[in-house]
Amino acid sequence: MVLYFLFFNFINSINSSEHISCLNNLTSLKKLYLSGNQLTTLPESIGNLENLEILAFHDNKLTTLPESIENLTSLRKVLT
Repeated sequence: MVLYFLFFNFINSINSSEHISCLNNLTSLKKLYLSGNQLTTLPESIGNLENLEILAFHDNKLTTLPESIENLTSLRKVLT
């Protein structure tokens, strides 16, 4: 089974990158929605999502992005 879409929208209990650190194994993921949470950072492991095309993280408390985001060469759309 392959996971292509993952929605973690408006789940107020997700407030740190530790809660989403398990994402690094989801290398087939194409769309990741993390909007409306209390995230202050994204994990460095987000750079392992080599097939990610859409990343949405608006309505969070992010001030910086991890350097590994440069590894997302398939990324076509970022929703901030």
